[in-house]
Amino acid sequence: MPAVTDNDSKLGDVMRAIDVYPNRVVRAALILAAHTAMRSGVVSSARWEEMDLQATRYARMMAADREMRLSAYDIYRFGAAQLSEISAPSVAKDFFIALFKLHGITA
Repeated sequence: MPAVTDNDSKLGDVMRAIDVYPNRVVRAALILAAHTAMRSGVVSSARWEEMDLQATRYARMMAADREMRLSAYDIYRFGAAQLSEISAPSVAKDFFIALFKLHGITA
C-alpha cells in the first residue's frame, strides 16, 4: 500500500474499510497483508496449514527475503497454487525465458 502509507492520515481510513469489507475471505487476506507486508501473491497462495499463529514462520520468511536482498540476490517466488496447476510447465518456462532475456542470456 505505498500510496496509502505516503499519507498516514489515510491509513486508518483504509484499515476501517477493510474491517467492514463484506467478503470475509477477502477481508482476512487484506488484514493478513496489512499486518505482515506480504505480497498479494503470497497471501493468495497461502494455505491454512502454512499459517503459524505465532507469526514466526512468515516473519522468518520475510527476514530471509530481506537478508538475501541485502546480499544482492534477486528473489523470485512462486505460489504453490501456480506450480500445482496444469499450466505449471509453461509458467516455469515463461519465467526462465523472461529471466534470461532480462540478464542478456541466450540459449
